[in-house]
Amino acid sequence: MAIGYGNPLRGDDGLGWHVARALDAMVGSEAVGGSEEAVGSGLATVLACHQLTPELAESIARARLVVFVDARAGGMPGRVEARPVDDEAAPAGGWAFSHHVTPALLLAAAAYLFGSRPAAYLVTVDGASFECGSELSAPVAAAVPLVVERVRELLGQRVDGARLGHVRYRPGCDGRQPCSTNDGDNPGAARAMM
Repeated sequence: MAIGYGNPLRGDDGLGWHVARALDAMVGSEAVGGSEEAVGSGLATVLACHQLTPELAESIARARLVVFVDARAGGMPGRVEARPVDDEAAPAGGWAFSHHVTPALLLAAAAYLFGSRPAAYLVTVDGASFECGSELSAPVAAAVPLVVERVRELLGQRVDGARLGHVRYRPGCDGRQPCSTNDGDNPGAARAMM
């Protein structure tokens, strides 16, 4: 499972959405390994959302691997970094979520609420501009293909050899509703998540 998040109307903060769209464009491509024969064989789910929300914990708990994609302020614009998501302890005051949910907190919620905490990575790109607008800055736009390749590599590290071949792209981002697919929005075509 890959989750791209950020505000697509705030310049480089929309990186996660651009990466999700790029993965969506690869559906059925030999470069991705997708084919109609691959339906139901444990292929990846890709979601795009404005921010991480507690509702994602259930989908995350069902996944075997999660790759989060986000832009960050500071650093050298266009620099790509991928790292494992470290565990984060449950908040001392309990599970009162706010408007800032981190990947580590979602993983902790998945473990606490649903008994499963998949392996996870965070792929980030240093942004140059977070001003209003839907376009990425030049250095971040140039990094999108590198991020897409890195996400594919991380998802391809699965022990059982499943490949990214089907993308579910849905702005609502909870992973439970039917999503746009290359098979006509057929809700029965749900795929197992990575």
